[in-house]
Amino acid sequence: MNILTNRKTGVITLLFLTAFAIFWPILVGQKVLVGKWTLFDQYPRLAFISHSLANGESVIWTDNFLSGFPIYLGVWGEHVQPITLFLFKFFDYIAVSHWLIFFNTFLSGVFVYVLARNLSISKTAALIAPMVYMFNQWNLFYGSMHVFSNVYPLIPLLFLSVLKISRGKIWYLVPAMTAMAIGWLSVTTDVILYVTIALFFFALFLDWPGIFAKQTGAAGRLKTTKYFLVIFAVGVILASPKIIPTYNFIEFSTRA
Repeated sequence: MNILTNRKTGVITLLFLTAFAIFWPILVGQKVLVGKWTLFDQYPRLAFISHSLANGESVIWTDNFLSGFPIYLGVWGEHVQPITLFLFKFFDYIAVSHWLIFFNTFLSGVFVYVLARNLSISKTAALIAPMVYMFNQWNLFYGSMHVFSNVYPLIPLLFLSVLKISRGKIWYLVPAMTAMAIGWLSVTTDVILYVTIALFFFALFLDWPGIFAKQTGAAGRLKTTKYFLVIFAVGVILASPKIIPTYNFIEFSTRA
């Protein structure tokens, strides 16, 4: 048990140090990101939210954009979620942006490693998997934008939770439902929708052998898929304060 615990601690430490080695210039080196969307869009949005919180003003409405705009309707809304608002209690908007990017990357690696081991992937391959996931070109390119990087740790966590639930670990419903709600609140709608669809087919895949097994009773068939529907429903309900108002404005969107 001690050897197993030490190994897990060593892997987590390695992932943390590797991520820190990449992001240290923006964490402690007083550097900023200069990507167009980050520099001219994300930083100003976070600065507005920081100013609003400091002055007791609303963070869901601004009079300074289009003569009045409900922030939760656009990508601004992805910042008005519990984790980001909590970080504002301790950091300025630049630090909030950078540390959230770092922890999204680091935690995504941890969850991918745990998922890989639970899929019976070898120790070496399971260590390679999070490195590839954390530092692939797509994730690094879009990782500076929270509306994308917020989903990085949620994907492996959701798949891990569904896998565990299929094996009888029902308490994994809690992290799964929490991750689903955070996804709808903090990630662009199309991205979390794609993740949800993929998760449904993963649950169906896990149930597939039992569908045709004669010894499986009616209640046991599609068990994991049914739990997925619970995860989806609870996540949507928890995120409904954002989802419902957004839905009412879809007809006014140029992308609708």
